[in-house]
Amino acid sequence: MNPADRFCPVCAAPAADAPPACPRCASDLAGYWRLAFRPWALADHAAKLAAAGSPAAASRAAFAAVELDPRRPEFRLLLARLLGDLGELDEAIEHAAAASSLSADPADADALLAALAARRWGIGAENSEPAPRT
Repeated sequence: MNPADRFCPVCAAPAADAPPACPRCASDLAGYWRLAFRPWALADHAAKLAAAGSPAAASRAAFAAVELDPRRPEFRLLLARLLGDLGELDEAIEHAAAASSLSADPADADALLAALAARRWGIGAENSEPAPRT
């Protein structure tokens, strides 16, 4: 979770360091932070699983992160990469396209989307038919 996104859900006080209690209204934030950080922890776990050579388990963890926070392009991009590695190209393309549309800087997502589309439709291989337009 980006520190700039951290605030008390009760009084909206800035909480960049994720304190266990709000400095302004003293609300208990420990449970809130566990829930707020859960998608990030799942994405980190997915990256570690992928690095350890467990792409199927990594994709399940990344999918869980996307389920919890579907508007985060970082999670969609991670899932798209993992699904692409598993050969699930149609679903990978779907998540890469979502990451591109959600991102303020879609260059990485667009590059992955192009690479996945080229693999999906055999562009650059013996079959040089253009990708279908959607």
